[in-house]
Amino acid sequence: MQKRYIKLQKTECEKTIKYMVDNYGIPKLIDRLNLYIYNEKNKELQIKFKNKNIFFKENSLNDAYGWVELKNRSIKSFFQTLYNLGFKEFIFGRSETIEFEMGSKLVGSIFKESLKGSFIEFEYTSEDSERNIEELLNKLNINNNQIYNTESFSKIKTNKELEKENLFDNTKRLNKHIREYCVQHGVEIRTDSLTLQSRLEGVSNDYSYLEKSFNDLTGISLVDGNLPRINNNFIEEGISIIIPSYNSHDKLEYTLRSINSQDLNSKQFKSIEVIVVDDFSEINTEVIINKLKLKFNCKSIRLNQNMDVAFARNIGASASSYEKLIFLDSDILISKNYISNMYYRLSVIPNAVFTTFRKNIKLDDFVLKKINKGLDNPKEIDDSRISNKTKPEQVGWEEDNKEVRQFNIFDDTDGFKNLGFGASVGVYDLPGVLSGHNIAISKNNFQKVNGFCTEFKGWGIEDKFFGLSLVTEGNFIIPVTSSMVYHLEYGPRDGDLNKKIKELNNNYDKYKKMLKNIWW
Repeated sequence: MQKRYIKLQKTECEKTIKYMVDNYGIPKLIDRLNLYIYNEKNKELQIKFKNKNIFFKENSLNDAYGWVELKNRSIKSFFQTLYNLGFKEFIFGRSETIEFEMGSKLVGSIFKESLKGSFIEFEYTSEDSERNIEELLNKLNINNNQIYNTESFSKIKTNKELEKENLFDNTKRLNKHIREYCVQHGVEIRTDSLTLQSRLEGVSNDYSYLEKSFNDLTGISLVDGNLPRINNNFIEEGISIIIPSYNSHDKLEYTLRSINSQDLNSKQFKSIEVIVVDDFSEINTEVIINKLKLKFNCKSIRLNQNMDVAFARNIGASASSYEKLIFLDSDILISKNYISNMYYRLSVIPNAVFTTFRKNIKLDDFVLKKINKGLDNPKEIDDSRISNKTKPEQVGWEEDNKEVRQFNIFDDTDGFKNLGFGASVGVYDLPGVLSGHNIAISKNNFQKVNGFCTEFKGWGIEDKFFGLSLVTEGNFIIPVTSSMVYHLEYGPRDGDLNKKIKELNNNYDKYKKMLKNIWW
């Protein structure tokens, strides 16, 4: 891999970002921390943090083969090893990066502010990429004598004189700048062999810095901002929607119709695939699909026995074609901008999973009469994460804290931001606010946690454990209120509420035992 760097003036920086958004699509936001660690002989090692991902190399090695990715499991031990080997001091730089995929072999990253000012970093592996870089510079009218390779760029002086800092202080505590970054991004810096419970107690969900960066880039709010109408190339990379279905043919039709009435054009609909996983229903879901005139590609996968919702979701994900995934229950109707809002956020923020709130309605609700024209965002929400009068019989209460109270989890926790470090409000902790009825996630993050755990049988908790797996891997859970959903109410599908409650309690007992497992 080769690198080129182009210095930018501040005015050129904004112009370049706009040009690249128009020509290369939606970028990713990356918070980067670079460490240069030295021993007494001034030998240099480099560690690069990109959100929750960590890379290491000996600085004399070429970028093409020198970098090694480190696991987010024993970072503190790794730093302690470096310290014991004599690498005790470092300098660092932290910068917000806007990263564009400019082709299969070319990535352009814009550093708006860094120790060396504003610049673009190009990473590429082909001569064609060099021509693309030259064309870009010509169109932006950027002077070619400002192009640097890795060696010449390293000689550029920083904007300020940097003083070396100690990797550990005299109490053996890791440097505060590294510690603050790691806590913010879910990088574990405590003792090895943590349990899942103790790992959860070390995870933050304060995504405030992402709110600011997202607003600066897009001009809209991360949580409640609604995207303006998007150009034809939007959703070009595609998105897969997975819908597990079991004996819900009367609701599934409305779910598909709500997707069919999204505020998208015909080209954008062609980049959407819907995978319905029929969990051995009495009526084959293909009957429902075939009678509808759908604008998107929709296929059904029928299981030969009932396997529960977690297994069905995993099957759907394994059959999906695209990197961006949405999971919907078969009784969920999405508002008309749901797909575009979730797609955009997934594109910009790689280290998060998104969900939203629901309004409960019945099959005779007047809202359903508007479904073919697109559903507006619900004006009133009765989601239990918005308004929840908790009861002692709900799972999640500890024996010494059983009292009936009224909560607004969303408001009380500032949009879930204050649910980090093992905090809870009522029966809700951070993993618990990720509800399986609607989830937007990248396939990469889904695969890193091996999807939904299939050890939970029957009703509930599989989504809570999925949330636990994601946040312990350094992902934020972020609510999106600009595109909420409707839920078609009905009783348990087999009519036995007591059976469902028993399943829920059994699954919760299993979840509590799993919290004691070692985090690997």
